[in-house]
Amino acid sequence: ALPIYHQEKSYMGSAGLRVLALASGPELGQMTFLGLVGMMDPPRIGVKEAITMLIESGVAVKMITGDSQETAVSIASHLGLYSKGSHSFSGEEIDALDVQQLSQIVPKVSVFYRASPRHKLKIVKSLQNIGAVVAMTGDGVNDAVALKAADIGIAMGQTGNRLEEHTS
Repeated sequence: ALPIYHQEKSYMGSAGLRVLALASGPELGQMTFLGLVGMMDPPRIGVKEAITMLIESGVAVKMITGDSQETAVSIASHLGLYSKGSHSFSGEEIDALDVQQLSQIVPKVSVFYRASPRHKLKIVKSLQNIGAVVAMTGDGVNDAVALKAADIGIAMGQTGNRLEEHTS
């Protein structure tokens, strides 16, 4: 059986919480586990309605996040992006494929989790490789390269930083 903290991490992630482990000690190899903290970081107001409108208009919407699988799937489910039969794919799995191989899988995937800026760029390129016109939103410096590569880069307004405003 998994240790209790793994079970709790999964439970909190499945509730849509971002989970942080806390530890204390003089150096990395001598840390003592203190506990877990779950933080709520809900989607912005209006996102669910916007996603519904896009899907109803025939747009294929993908969620790309650095969050854990449990957290990503929970949030995507709440937004209407993920339901029974949907697929999620990790950054680690993306690393194992080239753009051509990823292009065969991307249409079937709703949620990409544990994704880095490098993974975001590879997803954009794989979608473009199959002829998709790619629009991407971003709100952090980690989105800048993929925003620039997308056919349409959308900085997230007041919360987006100057780099996103410049690249899009």
